[in-house]
Amino acid sequence: MPLKDSQGNWINRNGRPIPEANVDPIAKRRDDAVSRMVTKALKLEAEMRKVKEEILAEVMAYIGHLQQANSIKKQATKGNYTLSDYANLQQVQVSMNNIIEFDERLNLAKTLIDKCLIKWTKRGNQNVRAIINDAFDVDKKGNVNKMRIFGLMALQINDKDWKQAMELIRASMQVSDTRQYLNIRTRKNNFDKWDFINLNFSSL
Repeated sequence: MPLKDSQGNWINRNGRPIPEANVDPIAKRRDDAVSRMVTKALKLEAEMRKVKEEILAEVMAYIGHLQQANSIKKQATKGNYTLSDYANLQQVQVSMNNIIEFDERLNLAKTLIDKCLIKWTKRGNQNVRAIINDAFDVDKKGNVNKMRIFGLMALQINDKDWKQAMELIRASMQVSDTRQYLNIRTRKNNFDKWDFINLNFSSL
């Protein structure tokens, strides 16, 4: 459905009202096609949300039954669950993922790391500076690559300033959000690999 004002004029992408008689027939056809496709997608999205809620409710109902059967007080639970059918050919997986962000202490850690680099690169390899600087590069949104930062934390370097920097990075890690993921997968027999039921338009 085209966006119209109270006089029935079509509103274009610049917010200007255009009399319907002046709207190009091709533009009208395109508007109609896009509107129908988006309507279908919105309907499907609503159905998928409903099904997801129903599946999660069934998982939690089953967990609640397990708690009751084992004389465990029912309570809200957070965690990862994998439920399989009797033949182990169908699985429903529910997983929780914490979204980690770094606070201002990350910048303090970078200052200490720069101090280390000055000491180390005087004695040798410039590649060390490139690797560490790469870890602190930010993307277009101003975010650092978390996996590269975690990679630095895994390095075993016997240096007082480095160790203090790693402690600052650990202290700077904050859970900003928790996301819940639902995956459903199947296989034909116990020797086959698992195939995820694809609910993503882009990869169908």
